[in-house]
Amino acid sequence: MAVAPRATREDLSLRLASFGPQHAGAVAAWAPTPEALRWLAPSTSFPLTADSVCAWQRPHTRAFVLMTRGGAGPLGYGELNPMRADPLHFWLGHIVVDPRLRGRGLGLALVKRLLDVARFDHRATRVSLIVFPENRGAIRCYESAGFDRAGDELHRFAASDPPMLLQRYEWRP
Repeated sequence: MAVAPRATREDLSLRLASFGPQHAGAVAAWAPTPEALRWLAPSTSFPLTADSVCAWQRPHTRAFVLMTRGGAGPLGYGELNPMRADPLHFWLGHIVVDPRLRGRGLGLALVKRLLDVARFDHRATRVSLIVFPENRGAIRCYESAGFDRAGDELHRFAASDPPMLLQRYEWRP
């Protein structure tokens, strides 16, 4: 695999493309441990498979991959989902970057491009997400993209699991 460049906010060599089943195997490989999968998709059983990634897709899901222009494979994956109660409020989900390429600003590039889609294509007035408090790298990414902490939430992902405290973040244009 070619080495991905370090991303910058103005980097035009990166683009979002619609997710397709041909990307699912690559995305599934990015959560190789139970902890990595818990941070990415706590309701999904380990190991993550291409079929599991495809099962995340719902009729309302807007799933994207981050690609280099002319690149051979995806660098990151993320979803932008409308909230049912408010069509101008969106939810970011399943944000992940190829672990071999982390630390290069690709997560921030992915999130900023998803926010651009929310703002300019869908006129979003708010975008929200939740994150595990120990996922410091993701929190730094979201804060760098302009998200503000909006509080804590308890979530139970399986009936047999204890509730988990997650942090909620929100972005407004």
